[in-house]
Amino acid sequence: PQNDHFKVLKKETDQYTIQLAPQTTSNELLSYLISQGITIRGFNEILPSLNDIFIKLVNSDHSATRQFQPTNV
Repeated sequence: PQNDHFKVLKKETDQYTIQLAPQTTSNELLSYLISQGITIRGFNEILPSLNDIFIKLVNSDHSATRQFQPTNV
């Protein structure tokens, strides 16, 4: 299953890694899956590490980086 509120990042035999859209809560996801007749055996939230957050901030904020131009000295 997939819709505008989440996307499946990885699927194994009976295990899925799902990314929620920013406006979607985990309770909304679980309610949706249950309404679709899907049995939930376990649920675990994966939080990004500090390193993941740092890399994302550095890569997404181009305004914080400076571009250096050669000077004639």
